Amino acid sequence: MPVLIPEASTSIKVSQSTHRKLKAGAKDYRSINDYLDYLLRLEERQRRVESMRQAIAATPPEHRASWLAESAAWESTSLADAR
Repeated sequence: MPVLIPEASTSIKVSQSTHRKLKAGAKDYRSINDYLDYLLRLEERQRRVESMRQAIAATPPEHRASWLAESAAWESTSLADAR
């Protein structure tokens, strides 16, 4: 069984109102740290989605049409078609 080595921790200064909000938001998590990790993962995901949205918007129309046609073809197939 692997031995878990805890990460070094540090303190950050936040206002009392921010601390209260974090504590309230973290009620469904084991700790404020877990809640902050969740919020960071959520932010990273939102950035990836926005980056993809921008890439799709920048795709030339002819390439986009080709992709949409191929996607439609794949979506119309089923596992039964693979037999």
